[in-house]
Amino acid sequence: MLQIKRKRNYGIDIARILSMFMFVVLHNLLQGGVLDFSSLSTANLVYFYLENLCIIAVNLFALISGYLMVDRKWKWQKLIILWCTVIFWSVVTTLGFMAFKGTFNAKLLVKSFFPVLLNQYWYFNGYIVLFLLIPFLNAPMSINGTSFSKHSF
Repeated sequence: MLQIKRKRNYGIDIARILSMFMFVVLHNLLQGGVLDFSSLSTANLVYFYLENLCIIAVNLFALISGYLMVDRKWKWQKLIILWCTVIFWSVVTTLGFMAFKGTFNAKLLVKSFFPVLLNQYWYFNGYIVLFLLIPFLNAPMSINGTSFSKHSF
């Protein structure tokens, strides 16, 4: 297999930072309740425009993830570590919100321990599917018996 020497691509780093910033803006606008769909005030129109600018965040982050996984070695450990990280932050934030609100919800706490199995985080579930497809996406292509690598084109 052709080994590619990788060096840091600052454009990709900037795009990743930008997409994360857009995630924060989107979550503040929608889940934070900043957008008011019943009002057409000037401020609300600016918020709608900001939402339209930031709506590409998910697609941008997915493209960056896919680009960075090209010709990378596929290891189960990476997925398990990421899965444990998701569970950790799911439980910590759930417990934090429960402590902040002063209430306890056993059902919500159980859901926080199984975010993937109970479909709590749609993006992470999609990422797992992409991660499992990496070996097939990185496999050499063959057309009519002629073998091609991604670097042939």
